[in-house]
Amino acid sequence: MYLQDILVRPDHQGQGIGSQLIQKCLSRFDHVRQQVLLTDDEPAQHALYRSAGFADVAGLKNNALHAFVNMKGVELS
Repeated sequence: MYLQDILVRPDHQGQGIGSQLIQKCLSRFDHVRQQVLLTDDEPAQHALYRSAGFADVAGLKNNALHAFVNMKGVELS
């Protein structure tokens, strides 16, 4: 399952709406082993997605998981 950003109007953030949206999306695909989310480098977004059970692949230990991306217009090293 692939999830691309959860958007909540700034004046409605902090009320649990984003968490509810994530749970609604995830519950439909509970049987899927891999759930992937790509997002920007914003601390508030990271906190939301961590609270939903997602982990940054850079911090995984003892796991042979690799994430690959190809983005047009972005220099990849």
